[in-house]
Amino acid sequence: MQPADPIPNNGVGFEGLMDIIPDICFDLDAQGAIRRINKAVALLGYRREELTGRSLGDLIHAVDRENVMKAISGAVEAGTEGSSFHQFRFQATDGTLKWFEAHCCIRFTPSGEFHTHAGICREITARMEQQEFLE
Repeated sequence: MQPADPIPNNGVGFEGLMDIIPDICFDLDAQGAIRRINKAVALLGYRREELTGRSLGDLIHAVDRENVMKAISGAVEAGTEGSSFHQFRFQATDGTLKWFEAHCCIRFTPSGEFHTHAGICREITARMEQQEFLE
């Protein structure tokens, strides 16, 4: 059996791949500050350069912020790896609210130190508005 042809290296690399994904991808530190975020954050009117170092909570609507940030800090404090799912609203720079669902994972080093809290956020505003309309 012949091995499959390797995927050609087109020079994009991992960071380049993250920038062509239409969902918001992020990497947070242990306090919930953004270490890396892809260009899809333009959906909210931001440039990623202006968000590095800021808390992810700064972007989350005040009504949803406490629950999301408690989940992040609780996972870090518990020291256990795992994944989580959240639905919340981000507030765009123009003041509009957009619903997102986030699939996140937290990882620790073999010695138990925090390594990363990463996630992918997909906009679901239309789905949430349709659901509200049907209720």
